[in-house]
Amino acid sequence: MLLLCAEANDALTRPYAELLQQKGFRVLEAALFHEQVLQTVLPSGLDPGRYVTVVPSPRAAMALAQQPWFESQKTHLRAITPGRDTARVLSGLGVEPIWSAQAGFRSEPLPAPWVKMPKLYLGNAALAHAELAFDLGGASDQWLPVYRRRLHHRAPWTPFAARMLSQADRLTVLALSPSQRSGFEAALTKLEIRRPRDLRLVSLTSRTTGRFSAKFWTEIAVPPQSNRKSLLELLQDLFP
Repeated sequence: MLLLCAEANDALTRPYAELLQQKGFRVLEAALFHEQVLQTVLPSGLDPGRYVTVVPSPRAAMALAQQPWFESQKTHLRAITPGRDTARVLSGLGVEPIWSAQAGFRSEPLPAPWVKMPKLYLGNAALAHAELAFDLGGASDQWLPVYRRRLHHRAPWTPFAARMLSQADRLTVLALSPSQRSGFEAALTKLEIRRPRDLRLVSLTSRTTGRFSAKFWTEIAVPPQSNRKSLLELLQDLFP
């Protein structure tokens, strides 16, 4: 049995669900988050073309496309992304990134031509600055929230799914972000003795945002690079 987060846009999770269903897994979905796109007005005098625009995720890219100023500014954006998946979404929106990291912003330095330029970070309003995927340290750097994504306080699964989870001997959890891992760990902690004894985590990244360390994982697997291709290859190796 496999548990994954049900995204607002299922195109983000469909490749993983389809692969694992083909391998005989029963896939359960968890609604971990409440998500809202914010219609953000550009601050007075802010010209995005003078900044390096940091787009930290496919979700941020999709929220960018819904901003009222996107169409008038998209040809001027100098966007950078943490990997291929975000770059692919941006390209589909008509914005070609000037640079993409191979495995996350923290995996390699920004190329020299873009280091001294001010940064415009587009992201999740629910995150603190310390939780952002890219460090904003410049005096002219700007933080512009384009969506808000927060963990639900209620149980993220249906009563039927909860019964299946409590009756399962083994469960594999697929987390596609640090916030998903944190959400799953918080929800599974509340199940206590009803948790499956064999709990395995497959995570897109080793980075975490949780405020505590979950002790119940029997195995944790992380792909060598934080992108869809590398994660799909890892799943093929884990479940031949």
